[in-house]
Amino acid sequence: MVILKAMRVAAIFLAAVALQAQRIVPFDGLPERAMEIVMSPDGKTLAYSVDGDIRVRPFAGGTESVFVEGDEEKNWFPAHFVWSPDGSKLAFTYTSCRFCDDRLVVKAFPNGPELEFGASCKTPPSWTPDGKYLILAAPRKDMDEACRIELVPTDGSARTTLVPDEGDVVAVSPDGKRLIYAAHNVLKLAMLTSDFRISGTPRVIAQEPYGIESIHWTADGRSVIYQVWFRTYTRQLNVDGAAFSRLLDPGTDLELLQVRPGGIAVGTEWAIPRSLWRIDLHEPAAAPERIRPVRWTDHQLAISPDGASIAFETNRNGPSEVWVANFDGTNPRTLVASLPPYYELGDNTTVDGISWSPDGKWVAMRIRPVLGATVYARLFIVPSSGGAIREIVNECFSGFDGPVWSGDSRFIYFEDSLESYSRVAIATGEQTKVLKGDLPPSARKPSMSGSVEQPHVVRGRFVYYVGSDGSNVRPVMIRDFVK
Repeated sequence: MVILKAMRVAAIFLAAVALQAQRIVPFDGLPERAMEIVMSPDGKTLAYSVDGDIRVRPFAGGTESVFVEGDEEKNWFPAHFVWSPDGSKLAFTYTSCRFCDDRLVVKAFPNGPELEFGASCKTPPSWTPDGKYLILAAPRKDMDEACRIELVPTDGSARTTLVPDEGDVVAVSPDGKRLIYAAHNVLKLAMLTSDFRISGTPRVIAQEPYGIESIHWTADGRSVIYQVWFRTYTRQLNVDGAAFSRLLDPGTDLELLQVRPGGIAVGTEWAIPRSLWRIDLHEPAAAPERIRPVRWTDHQLAISPDGASIAFETNRNGPSEVWVANFDGTNPRTLVASLPPYYELGDNTTVDGISWSPDGKWVAMRIRPVLGATVYARLFIVPSSGGAIREIVNECFSGFDGPVWSGDSRFIYFEDSLESYSRVAIATGEQTKVLKGDLPPSARKPSMSGSVEQPHVVRGRFVYYVGSDGSNVRPVMIRDFVK
């Protein structure tokens, strides 16, 4: 009896472990090319994108059918689709070229006509709880690529402008009494009247260093979950009751498309697993050696000259930081907690290359803007043991491998404009023009096959690089995403 009881306990434990391991759950039976996916409010129907069409299928499995067909001749394809609260309709936008306005469309499920409701920006609309209106970001005619917020009746009557001069992403609360919208990197909360007009002045409730790309209310209407710049990080913000904000870790690179009751997230996993590899230059016939996987939040890996440490950009704490860890990834610690802004473009910056000085005393990094029409960056150094970050070049070209050090750790070479090169003395900041032939060999090394980041030579023997282990784009659910 004791043995049987122990076996039952072990079985329950193993089942719990298996369930925990299945936190990220792919949808079974979908075509390999399925991407954007949303579940109907009752959870019985899936709508998803395949080859430029919207297809539908019962959640439990069964026959798939084309719900909306893209127009290849006109290059119009459906995207950004959202079920109405009662599940009787699907709103979406027809999207074409990057600089073209989208077109808002509503189609009744399962076989109703498509009704068009005018121009839309390239973000999803949001339904009001009664299903009679959509609120969306609409193009502003006075400014290219700028949006405003409009209320769109689904009976075809005239639109109403709610916010005339801003608004990129919108989300109506489940009770229809509040609207949260993003104005680039600022999140604002507006109160709505019974006829869905804005009452009072919207107030700022959050501000991020990068643009906000999606917003979703939790089912209880107490908080919102939003993603920041190209899925860089995901944050939950309480807007009803005690104020709190916390990062959510999906465990993968997830484009969040829905937040379901029970704290389930639905979205597209853009999984591109990466690993750290090395090649032994003393053994030219040897195959590349896989060292270890690289966490999905970490980028721009650079190995120290002695091979003992690694510096990298990370989004583990949300906005980009630069960390240092032991070579095997243990003992991670912050080296640069906040990236410097890029002048008038603000603090929406990212790392554009990291390298160690040959003596191991310094870590150099280029910082470039995420947004804005510029190919330039700023060059900084920071003591590898920790300390203040210091600018040494206020403008350099961002396309050059690097930063590239001189062998004596006194200079950094950089591209000051296209095919024009200089070096800077780290002690004085003095810059001197150089010819391409004068660059150190490390600045002219070939890229490694399969490398997705700049390779690094360590101790003159090993070339380390980050390589892709393939890619896997698929719709997934994430259990217990919201507690």
